[in-house]
Amino acid sequence: MPVNDGRLLGSFIFYWGQKQETTHTWFSIFDDAGNKTEVVDAAEAIWKGKPLTTTAPKLNYMLLNSKGAKDDIFLKPNEKNTAEVLMLNGDVNVKRIVWEIYPEDWYKINNVNNTKKPLLIKGLIEHTQDLKVIFNTPIKEGPYRIFATVYDDKGYVATCNTPFYVLKTDEDSRASN
Repeated sequence: MPVNDGRLLGSFIFYWGQKQETTHTWFSIFDDAGNKTEVVDAAEAIWKGKPLTTTAPKLNYMLLNSKGAKDDIFLKPNEKNTAEVLMLNGDVNVKRIVWEIYPEDWYKINNVNNTKKPLLIKGLIEHTQDLKVIFNTPIKEGPYRIFATVYDDKGYVATCNTPFYVLKTDEDSRASN
């Protein structure tokens, strides 16, 4: 590490592992099974002064119904949707993609993030093909997040996610009565 550099703190990794804080991917440099993200190799390259030579999958963005994470995405309950992962520079070093949907973890006690991972919502993923998924939104109104975990064949992982909100309309309420 560049101990004589005034920017030393920027080269310090605060948590070497995997943890739940807002999401299970936000601060994690490994996944639950110990697969490395590109951050592990990037830190080593910086610390050793060598070029980055990682083969980790490189994600650019995720789209949900052609909208991005910065958009306000409101979806109806139990509705078919599509999401897709866009790779950086056309990188297709993908062995498999795991798609998951979790309730959004907005709630904090004493302004501290929850350290318990929300329960995975099962049964929503309908079909996956290549870098795309077709899924159904949860029935219950509220905030959610869809995650894509991309694995290569060399033990690397990359993740991305997009938040969305399931909103019942008056029409949905009448249909359920």
